[in-house]
Amino acid sequence: MADQLAGGGQLTEDEVRHVAKYFPRHAGDNLDETGKGDEIPSRGFVAWMLWGGDEGRKWSEGVVEKLDRRDEKKD
Repeated sequence: MADQLAGGGQLTEDEVRHVAKYFPRHAGDNLDETGKGDEIPSRGFVAWMLWGGDEGRKWSEGVVEKLDRRDEKKD
């Protein structure tokens, strides 16, 4: 999924929902270990960034919110 996101490809609704679920599950994965100076960043930080970072979280959660509202109107 990170490759698909980095490549700028289109995502299905299910894929966007999958991306949005990643962030809450991994919000505590050593994100403060950013690799400042000569330090190597943590794997958690690298993964977070590959999934879009804070901007990716905001975007995916916003899209899911819109999808959920649309689905509620259908019911």
